[in-house]
Amino acid sequence: RDGQARVRELCDCGGQLYYETGTWAAAWLVNRSGIDEFLFDYFPRLSYDGWEVTFKNVFGLTMDEFYDEFDEFLDQPIEQQMAILP
Repeated sequence: RDGQARVRELCDCGGQLYYETGTWAAAWLVNRSGIDEFLFDYFPRLSYDGWEVTFKNVFGLTMDEFYDEFDEFLDQPIEQQMAILP
């Protein structure tokens, strides 16, 4: 929640920012792991194991590892970011 507090200090754009970065995060995860893992492994297991355990089991990343790798992706030129889109 520290990240949310920092966003609130900067702007009143949290909802839009979270939506837009969440969309990119989903695209990045699908590109990295596959659509089947995202739709058929991750979502069905959420109610059984909780989101953090399920995320680690399905995508092979802790949340810290995800944020580190996703930040690296966001630092790439926009052309490279767009290249992951189907």
